[in-house]
Amino acid sequence: MERKKDSYYRLNARIRVTGTHDLLKWYQRIRADSVRPSQEPLAAGYTIEALQNLKELLIGRYSKNYLQKRGHEEGYSGGYLIQCISEDPFRRWVRDFFKETRTMYISVLKYIASCEEKMCMQTQKSEWARSAAELYKECAYAATCDPIDSAQGEDALRKSIELYMYSRDEDDRNEETQLAQNMYDVYKRRVERVMTQWTPEQKTREVLDKYWLVRE
Repeated sequence: MERKKDSYYRLNARIRVTGTHDLLKWYQRIRADSVRPSQEPLAAGYTIEALQNLKELLIGRYSKNYLQKRGHEEGYSGGYLIQCISEDPFRRWVRDFFKETRTMYISVLKYIASCEEKMCMQTQKSEWARSAAELYKECAYAATCDPIDSAQGEDALRKSIELYMYSRDEDDRNEETQLAQNMYDVYKRRVERVMTQWTPEQKTREVLDKYWLVRE
């Protein structure tokens, strides 16, 4: 991609968007495996270590590890070519490209998070629940980047809250509640930056009521 002095952008045959090949490969692989019946805790051929490495690779490329490096979660931004969405030379096609790659990104991370949930159930170690909650949070914030994917966003929001609130140690309840409340508060503010008004889905309201989280 070359930028001329008059701000005109030109794509050429050498241009590659780093990371999309690996993302597409894993998305297709996981989709193919998901339709096969399996009694194993993880899909055949995967290890939890490999999935952890994949998680770090994808998040590093997509959001530059924003949530791990910065405390201001409301400022989260991630996506291939997201910075080009409002640029005239890209406007005709880049939003579709952004939405397509974001859908794949969220799908792969949700799969990894579901494997971490299974590890939590198997080992009864709440750190797996916390790890899965962080992954779902990444998905929720990715879904609230304009253009918003509200269905994916609220699904990830609910799962993140549920997993934050999962704890086998009563001493951690306050911390988990604070994390869940913050997750909801930030999500709400992010959505309302783009939408005129946001009304949580019934399933989302039920999760909030279940844990006595504040909606305002």
